[in-house]
Amino acid sequence: MSEGDFIQRNSTFLLSVLGVLSTCFAAMLSYALKSRCTTISCCGFRCERDVLPPDVVVNTEMDRTRHQPVEVIARQTS
Repeated sequence: MSEGDFIQRNSTFLLSVLGVLSTCFAAMLSYALKSRCTTISCCGFRCERDVLPPDVVVNTEMDRTRHQPVEVIARQTS
């Protein structure tokens, strides 16, 4: 049995596994980006981040002239 034959016979299974792993990685990355942690360490990778204070709100608006999203950062008022 050659390697090409294995891939041809199991292509649906391999694509399904790749899709599941990609989705899990994307979910973990999304969670890490939304996290308020300053240091994130997972599977040998380590990331130290500058996190916005809790009273800062980030909204995304569309720039009408360039048609691109722009982040608007504002402090919450009590």
